[in-house]
Amino acid sequence: MRSSTLSGKLHWNQYKIIWCFIYLFLDLTGKVSLQDPVEIIGGVRGSVILPCSYNEKELKPEEMNVFWRYNNSMVVYNIEKGAPAIERQNAMFTNRIESFPSEYAMGNFSIRLNHLNFTDAGQFSCFIIPHNYEEHKEHKLTLLVKDVKTELSSKELWQDVSF
Repeated sequence: MRSSTLSGKLHWNQYKIIWCFIYLFLDLTGKVSLQDPVEIIGGVRGSVILPCSYNEKELKPEEMNVFWRYNNSMVVYNIEKGAPAIERQNAMFTNRIESFPSEYAMGNFSIRLNHLNFTDAGQFSCFIIPHNYEEHKEHKLTLLVKDVKTELSSKELWQDVSF
């Protein structure tokens, strides 16, 4: 009974991760907009895309101001007037964040967080503030970090294998 429950849980988590990638792909291609996903799941030592998009109107590069925050206070990444600005970035995120400047003009301000560890789990916010401060957007998401190697023990993995 226990192995079927764990097996079901593993499959459900796999489906959630697959759907996350599908929706992210659709978001990046402009087919659908990911607005405030409830949670993003990543594995220790892996990486995740933290999605953030703005589709209200076209922004010129000099109008783009985007501020990523962790647990409402730590500076993760800033995009000021269309250019990355990491001078105030918290040391926790130094050399671990990638952005996609070629996507800014299309309203995609997603970032990739690399080298995940358990202390990365928490709430991330993306604030998009046009230069006139009207129509600003805030996207919140929760990052869960799991140790994928110990999620299931080797004994539990072999229980579903029959010879």
